[in-house]
Amino acid sequence: MSITILGIESSCDDTSSSVIRDGVMLSNVIASQAVHEAYGGVVPELASRAHQQNIIPVVAEAIKRAGIDKSELSAVAFTRGPGLMGSLLVGTSFTKGLAASLDIPMIEVNHLQAHVLAHFIKETPDDDHAPSFPFLCLLVSGGNSQIIKVNAYNDMEVIGQTIDDAAAVNMNMLRVWGGGVYEDDVFYELCDERGILVWQDFMFACSVYPAEGAWLENVRLEAEDNIRRLRNHPSIAVWCGNNECNEAWFGWGWNTRYAKQGHPEWDRIIGDQLRRQYYEVLPEAVAACSPGTPYHPSSPWSRHEGTSENSEGDTHFWKVWHSRAPIADYNATRSRFFSEYGFQSFPEYASVLRFAPEERDRDIESEVMMAHQRGGDFANMRIRQYLEDEYWPARDFRTFLYMSHVLQGDAIKTAIEAHRRDKPYCWGSLFWQHNDCWPVASWASRDWYGRWKAQHYFARPAFDDILVSPLAEGNTLNVRLVSDRRKTVRGKLRITVMDMDGALLSENTRSLTVAPNASRNVYSADISGLLHGCARNRAIVVAEFTTDGRRYANIGYFVSQKELELPEADIRWSVGPAADGYEITLSS
Repeated sequence: MSITILGIESSCDDTSSSVIRDGVMLSNVIASQAVHEAYGGVVPELASRAHQQNIIPVVAEAIKRAGIDKSELSAVAFTRGPGLMGSLLVGTSFTKGLAASLDIPMIEVNHLQAHVLAHFIKETPDDDHAPSFPFLCLLVSGGNSQIIKVNAYNDMEVIGQTIDDAAAVNMNMLRVWGGGVYEDDVFYELCDERGILVWQDFMFACSVYPAEGAWLENVRLEAEDNIRRLRNHPSIAVWCGNNECNEAWFGWGWNTRYAKQGHPEWDRIIGDQLRRQYYEVLPEAVAACSPGTPYHPSSPWSRHEGTSENSEGDTHFWKVWHSRAPIADYNATRSRFFSEYGFQSFPEYASVLRFAPEERDRDIESEVMMAHQRGGDFANMRIRQYLEDEYWPARDFRTFLYMSHVLQGDAIKTAIEAHRRDKPYCWGSLFWQHNDCWPVASWASRDWYGRWKAQHYFARPAFDDILVSPLAEGNTLNVRLVSDRRKTVRGKLRITVMDMDGALLSENTRSLTVAPNASRNVYSADISGLLHGCARNRAIVVAEFTTDGRRYANIGYFVSQKELELPEADIRWSVGPAADGYEITLSS
C-alpha cells in the first residue's frame, strides 16, 4: 500500500508545500515573500500575515500538481520548529484543521532534521543519490551552523555548532538575553554537555509592561512553565527578571515621564506594576518551581528602588562605545560582575560578499550595507571615530572591515583581561554578544555565517584557565598572573622586552606559585630600566608563563597602539599536509 504525505513548511519567510509518495516527490510549491526586501531582513509579523494569505493556495497547488485528490493523503507533515513563532503557528493551525477534516494523522517535523533527511527524497523512482549511513552533514540554517553525524534516520549526533564555539574559546557562561526567546531544549542540553553555565533572563527587556490582571497571570504561567522545563539542567545558574527595565525606571528618568506631563499618578501605577512583576511574581515562581536557584530582579541590578552601582551586583558598561571613552578605560573601571559590555565590528569581507555581491554596494554607507548595520549611522560614525582614536583611518572598504575586526578584538581583549586581573573584586565578564540572528554589522564575536571574528580568536587566550597579563601603568610595568584552576599553580615566568627589530633589551625569569582561583601581581619594574634608552614606541614586552608543560603568553605595549612605530612587515607563508588537515606556517 502506497503512503502519500502532504508536507507544509512555514518556519520563516517561505510558504512551501510538497506531496511525497513512497519517498518520491510528486510536487513542490514555494511562495516567497517579497515584502521583507525593504527592511533588509525578515519581519516576523509580516511573515506570519503573508503565510496566512499564501498557505491555502500553496497547498491547493501542491495537491493539484501532484495529480491526486486530497482524499488520497495518508498524513500531513508540518514544521514544528525551530522557526518564527507566528509563522509556525500558521502552519500548525492549518495542519490541525486539514488533518481533522480528513481524519488522518499529523506528523511533527524538526526543521533542522528535515534539512538533513532531504537527501533521501527522490525526484523519480529510479533516483539513487541518497548517502549511506553513517555520514556527516554540514547544516547551515539561520543562525545555526552544525556538523551532524547521521547514523540512521532517527539517530543523529551534533558534533559542532554555536555552543561548541563558546566552549572553544574557554567561555564558561552564556547569558540568554531578555529581548530574545527561551531557547529550545537542545540549547540547554548542549550547555550541560559542554560545561557552559546559563544566565537565563525572563523575556522582558528595555520597556515597562502592564503587569496586572490576566496579563500578569499569563506572565506567571509562562514563567512557571519554562522554569519547570529547565530546572533540571545543571547549566541553569541564575534566573534574571529582565534586561535594563529596573535601570531605565530608576536611572533613565522613566519614573517621572508622566509627572512632567501633569499625570504623576500614571507613573505611580506603572511603578507598582514593575515592582509586582519583578519583585513578587517572578521570584515567587522561581522559589516555587526551582527552590535554591538564585533569582536576580534585573540586569544590571544592585538594590531595590535604585540604579545599579559598580560596588554591588552586576554592571552594564557602555562608556566605551556609546560615550566614546577610550578603550584604555576598561583598565580603570571596576565592577563586581560585568554582565554586558561590547564593541561593534562588521562581518569579514567573505561574509559581506554574500549579501553585497555587487561592487557598487561595497561602501559602508551604501543602501545594502546600511540595511545590514544594526546600529545605523551612529555605529558607522563610532567605528570611524575609534579607528582614528586608536589606530589610523582605513584606506578602503575591505581594509575598513578588517580594521574594525582587529579594533573590536583589541577592545574586548582589554576588557576581559582587566576584569580577570581584578579578581577577587570582580567575578564575571560577559561580553555582548556571542552570535548574530542575521548577517549584520554588530557587537557579535561570530558573524551570522558562523565565521569567527578577531574578537572570538582574541577571547580564547583572554578567557583561558591561566592568564598572564602585562600592563604599563605610568612608569611601571606590572604583570599579573590569573588562575582559574582549583589547585595551586607552580611554574616559570619569563618577561622579555625587545625592540621592533627583535633585539633583546631586557629579560627576567623567575619561578613562582599562584593560589587556587586567584589573581596575583607577579612582576613590577620601572619601564625606563627595561628599555635601556629605547623609545617606548619602539618596544614591546612578551610575558610567558609555563606550567605542566604548557605555555601561556601575551604581548604588551608601553604606549597606545596608534603611537607604535611599527616596521614594514615581510610576511612569508607556507602550507603543508598535517595529520588532521593542513599546517600553515607564517614567518616575518
